[in-house]
Amino acid sequence: MDPFEQTRYPYEYNEDESYNGQELRREYQNRFPLLAVVTGGDYGNTIFDDFSTGQVYRIHSYTRQRRVVIQETQKKHDHLNHTYLSFPVNTSYTFCVMKKRKEWTEPMSIGEILDKYSCPVMVKYSQEYNRVKVDYGFKTTADIASLLIVTEYEENFFTGNCIRKGVIAPEITLAALSPSISYAEITGIKGKSSVTFQNHLKALERFLLANGVTFDLLAGNPGVTRMTEKGTGSGNPIPEVLSKLIPELKTKRPTTPLNRQVSNPSQTCIYKRPLPPVPVVKPKPKAIAVVAPMSCALQEQTPDDSRGEYMYLEMDGVSKETTKKSEMVRKSLEQCSMSAIKRHLSDLQLQKYANKFEEQRVDGMIFVDLTREILEKEFHMSQLEILRLLMFIKTGHIPR
Repeated sequence: MDPFEQTRYPYEYNEDESYNGQELRREYQNRFPLLAVVTGGDYGNTIFDDFSTGQVYRIHSYTRQRRVVIQETQKKHDHLNHTYLSFPVNTSYTFCVMKKRKEWTEPMSIGEILDKYSCPVMVKYSQEYNRVKVDYGFKTTADIASLLIVTEYEENFFTGNCIRKGVIAPEITLAALSPSISYAEITGIKGKSSVTFQNHLKALERFLLANGVTFDLLAGNPGVTRMTEKGTGSGNPIPEVLSKLIPELKTKRPTTPLNRQVSNPSQTCIYKRPLPPVPVVKPKPKAIAVVAPMSCALQEQTPDDSRGEYMYLEMDGVSKETTKKSEMVRKSLEQCSMSAIKRHLSDLQLQKYANKFEEQRVDGMIFVDLTREILEKEFHMSQLEILRLLMFIKTGHIPR
C-alpha cells in the first residue's frame, strides 16, 4: 500500500511522466496553471527546495526575479580566491560606486547602479552597514577588501498554493526549480468523471479569485545567498550563462531525485514535515476552501448537475466590503491569460464568444476594462449577457 495514500487526495497521475523543476517549466510554461503532485521530494538546504513526496501543489506560473552576482574578496584571504554572492536587485542594502581610487559616489540601490553603470562595476557597502546577512549567518563588512558587481541574471521560482486533502491554502508558496524535486501532472480524480475533475479545478480557481489571491511574477528569494557550483543558494542550479561567464560556478551534474518510498508505513515523519513557508507575505484573511461531496448538508442540492459531484463551500473570514472585494477581483483578473479568460466565459455560459475574445487578443489586462458599449458593439452581446459579464468583472459573481 502506498504509505501516502491516507494523507493524499485520491488524484490520478502517471509517475512515469515525472519532470524535475527545470524540465517541468520547459514542458508546461505555456500551459499553467497546473495541478501537480510531488513524485520525488527532497529536503533541501533552503525553504525553496524543501518538498515532501506526495505534496499536491497548484502551480499558478513561474516568476522571473532580477538578481546580480557580486564577487567578494576578503582582506585576510588570497585575492585570487573569491566568494560569489547573489543579491536581489530590490535588496534593501545600498552601495557606493567607485568613481576613481578613494573617491566614491553617494549610496545607491542596486537598481539605480544598473540603470546608470554597465557591469562589471566596483562597489562597497554604504557606511551604515557593519554586518550583512548572507544565507543564515552574518558577514562583517570591515573584513571585505572589495566588491565587484559582475553581472545581472534572472532566477526562476514556481509560484502557487499547496493543497492538502482537497483543501487549498490561500498563502502563496514559492518553490525553486530544483533538479532534485520531481513533479507529475494530475489528470483526474480516482473513480470520478473528467467533468467532476474540471469542476474541481474551477472550484480551486474560484477560491483564489474570491479571496483576492494575487501572484507577483517578479518575486523570489528576498535574501542574499552564497553561490557555489552546487547552486545559487536558493535551491536553483547555476544558470548556464553564469557557468560560462564564471568558471568557478560551473554547474555540477544534477543529482537524481530522492526516492521517498517508505518501507515501514508507521514512519510518518517524512510526510509530517511542515510545508515550505513564503519568504515575504502580506497578511491575508484567514480562509479555507473545501471541495466536498455534493451530499454535504451545508448547502442545498440543486437539479443542475453541471457542477459535478464536488462543490465549493462557503468560507469564513472573507471581507464583505464591496469596494475592497472589487479591487481584489480586478487585480486577480488582470493576471489572467487568454486561455483563463476563455474558461471564465465558459463558467458564465458565454462560451460562444470565446473564439471572438481570442481573435481580439483579450487577456486579463484588457478584460477588466471592457465596457457595455464595447461588448454590445464589438461582440454583439445581449443586455443580459453584458450584465452577467460586467457583474463578474466587478465582483467575481458566477450565477448558480
